[in-house]
Amino acid sequence: MPQMAPLSWSFLYIYTIGIFIIIIILTYYIYLPKINNKIYFKNLNLPKIYWKW
Repeated sequence: MPQMAPLSWSFLYIYTIGIFIIIIILTYYIYLPKINNKIYFKNLNLPKIYWKW
């Protein structure tokens, strides 16, 4: 079997990491959560805290 030169391994590593970073950036900016804030905060049961000064 032919062996790969170290430069080819380095290029393959940089190419793979570059594609991985591009995919992460694209998924970060493309994803839009569909949460209605009024409904979310209305159904959230928070205990009411009364401060006694």
